[in-house]
Amino acid sequence: MARKTHNGYTRLAKGRRASGLVVATRQSLWLGEDHLLVVNNHGYTEDYKRFYFAQVQGVVLHQTPGGTLRMGLLLFVLLGSTLTLLPGLIFGWPATMNWVTGSLTGICAALLLIGQVKGPTCSCTIHTAVQSHRLHALHRLRHAVPALQQLRECIELVQGPLDPAQLTQIMMDGTPPLAGSRTRTAERGRKPQLRAIKTTTHAAVFVLLLGDCIHSAIRITQSGIALLAIGMLTGTALTVLTVLALVRQQNSTLPLSVRRTTWFAAGHLGICQAIGMVYAIICAISHPETSGDSWNRMKAMAAIQALESPGLMAILIYAIIASLVIGATGLRLLERHRIAASAPPPLQPPL
Repeated sequence: MARKTHNGYTRLAKGRRASGLVVATRQSLWLGEDHLLVVNNHGYTEDYKRFYFAQVQGVVLHQTPGGTLRMGLLLFVLLGSTLTLLPGLIFGWPATMNWVTGSLTGICAALLLIGQVKGPTCSCTIHTAVQSHRLHALHRLRHAVPALQQLRECIELVQGPLDPAQLTQIMMDGTPPLAGSRTRTAERGRKPQLRAIKTTTHAAVFVLLLGDCIHSAIRITQSGIALLAIGMLTGTALTVLTVLALVRQQNSTLPLSVRRTTWFAAGHLGICQAIGMVYAIICAISHPETSGDSWNRMKAMAAIQALESPGLMAILIYAIIASLVIGATGLRLLERHRIAASAPPPLQPPL
């Protein structure tokens, strides 16, 4: 496909928002005769940076989790809104509620489709002897890979192809020696020693999340002060255990996936705490006769039927999905970690 040319430059990547909240900054990349031109458009002004092919030491491209996380969040919201919309249509909830959940479902489905078409996100950085610069225009793998292939050909025309011995050394070392690598090496040398920990606390968190999922499912059809008390006790225990798990996993040998899942559990609990506070305030306003009487207020909250309350139904559906996904994922990751930790070390080849 022919690329756009302008004043001797060939466009390598289209403009893309780089940064800025008030004024959108868009970045585009252009190939010149002997350099790469980076154009940052700030609306009414532009700034330029040139990276000469002869001075480029390396271009680092790696996939980022941002796109996957956004897709996961959209999928989570889509499931929640769909499961809220269906009971609303079946039980005849207010039309406004159905319009809101239906619109949210359509928007999330459209964004998921767009994200799937665009593909995984990535980060690209160009390095010279004196600086490193993020190429924000290359933020999707399906565009970045062919663009970097074209950039590589231009660099090899000036510097020559990379020697196979150098390539082997780079692969063994992990990364080529770039500007500032001594500082980064020194920082890595100061990292604390990792320690092995027991995963009992993490397992308790994920098991309790599955228990909370069952409790929320029962709460959809049942009500009562006992269920409310069980939910409060479960939430308190989850909060304490999650904090302990986050403290224990610092500087540990736990896989990154397990540590991230624990942070997701903490975020889920924070959301539940905020929703619970808002729900309690709404109940207090709806039942002014319980003002100053905590016991009667709790009984009023426990008596609410989820099938008759769209708000409570939405909260319970969110709790079911989040607790099930995080709890099941965490237990599965812990099982993989246990199997990997108990596996015997590989045999050393004979000398």
